[in-house]
Amino acid sequence: MSRIALAWMLSVAAVAAQMPQWARAAPPSERAAVANPTAGKAAMDLARFHYGNRDYAQAARLFHQAYGLDPVPESLFNAARAEQRAFELDDAERDFRAFLALDAISDESRKRAQVHVTEVQETRARLESE
Repeated sequence: MSRIALAWMLSVAAVAAQMPQWARAAPPSERAAVANPTAGKAAMDLARFHYGNRDYAQAARLFHQAYGLDPVPESLFNAARAEQRAFELDDAERDFRAFLALDAISDESRKRAQVHVTEVQETRARLESE
């Protein structure tokens, strides 16, 4: 593991340790919006690192953490994509639908999320039929 990755992991761990328990445990839809853009960016950067290394489950957890720290819609969308790649299909669909319920997203982002909801549903149906 590179020094940069280790430094990011330690910084996010330090931020997570300072978060109240309810903010770590509750799903994004139930968290109080206490924006912390700096910590949110650190969590987002670390999540991208894990996503790039195909550690999708860890990336999803960190994208959720980023969303809890700074509720930027991109974090929720990315969490859903990571869950989809990790075959956590129920979680992915839930988060794509939560993303679609947000007011502050573009029409293009809305269309992309809807395509992913359809993909998740089709994947689930294929897996259930096997």
